[in-house]
Parts: sequence; structure tokens; C-alpha cells
Amino acid sequence: FNDGFKFEAEASAPKITTVTSIGNTVFVLTDLELYRLHSGRWEELPIEPPNTFDSFDSLAVSGNDLYVAACHDYSRMKIKPSELKIDDAEVKVHLESIKSGKTRWTLFRSTDLGNSWVEITPQNAPFAMRQAIDIKLIAADETLLVAGGRHGMRSRDDGQTWTALGEIPYTPSYTPAAGINDNTFYAGKYEVYRTTDGGESWHPFMRGMIGTGMRNLVAFKNALYVHNDRKIVKS
Repeated sequence: FNDGFKFEAEASAPKITTVTSIGNTVFVLTDLELYRLHSGRWEELPIEPPNTFDSFDSLAVSGNDLYVAACHDYSRMKIKPSELKIDDAEVKVHLESIKSGKTRWTLFRSTDLGNSWVEITPQNAPFAMRQAIDIKLIAADETLLVAGGRHGMRSRDDGQTWTALGEIPYTPSYTPAAGINDNTFYAGKYEVYRTTDGGESWHPFMRGMIGTGMRNLVAFKNALYVHNDRKIVKS
């Protein structure tokens, strides 16, 4: 089921990180591209990030809204400025951007199944949040949570305005997560945490669960399902 994937014949294929859908339209995110299934074939959706060194960290869906988090490719940022070649001018620009404290990641929103995109990156993010990498998105109703390590931000209006959150559980991009409504979210890699106030506070949600290492969290018909390393449990 790989027709249309550019990397299907390559030995070092990018990792598929998220599979989700809006209605009957299926989307797949890799660390390098976003794809949409159309007539049995995958088509790449151009998002046109602000520079050519972006990779994709996270994909989230709420209703008809599609959200994507893009970050710089920091494998190229490890080079010292003195070692850069003349044709690496764009990398130099990124290094200067990092030094200036500009946001290292960019958020995009689409309301038409990925045909067009609007940037919704917070302009009021605290310095620690601006410098975060490995961004995780969790969406429910009109609320969008953005996590970067132990820092986070929240939007109640689909990304138009933002509020900085206090310290949150460590939530890298690969963390399983689920949004229930505007206030209730679950996330966790080794422990499941729950917030009932839109990310303001979090508490462990592990009672009755034996074992750690969460692989997925799914909210379905008023129940929460957790797949850990050995079994599936339901709340």
C-alpha cells in the first residue's frame, strides 16, 4: 500500500510517525513529508515551510482542522560556522536565527484537507519554548496544545492566540497522546498523565495499570485505550 511514496525504493526510508484521518481522507506524516491518500494513491502535500531544512515533528487533527509542526533539521546545525562552505549560506542564516532567540519551530493549520496552509506559530512564546525542538501537537475541539520537552503553550481558538503553560510532563514528539475535549488531554511515554484544565496542571493516570512503555493512546466512545509493551488496557 505504498503507491506514491517517494521513498518506497530507498534503503534508508524516512520513518512514518503519524497516521490519521478527517472523515474518509487519510493522512500520513513522515519526518520529511506529509501525504494524503487520493484514489488509492498517496500524494505529497506541499506546506512550503519558511526554509529548506525543515523536518516534520508532529501531526494532529481536530474536526476538519489539520495541524503540522515543522522544525529545523539540526543534523546540519552541528557544523561550526567556520567549517561551512560558501554554498551553505542558508545554514549560516539558521545559526544566526538560533543565536537571536527566534523560534526554532513553525506551526501550520489547514482547514481544507491540506490544500492550503496558514502559519499559526505563537509570537509570544517564552524563550525556553522558542528554543525547544521535537515538538508534539495535541488537539481537541478548538484547543491545541503544543509541547516542547517540559514546556508548553495552548490555543483556545485554533491557533490565533496563545497562552504559555507552566511546566508539563516531558512530552517529545513520539509521545502517545489523546485529546478528549477543550480541557481534557492524556499524554505519556512511560506514564500516562491527564489534564482536566487545558494543560494548566497534570497528574498521573495510572491506577490499575501494570507495566510501562506506552505505544499508543486512543480515545473512542467515552473510553480510553492504552497499548503498552505487553497488553491493551481500557479505562
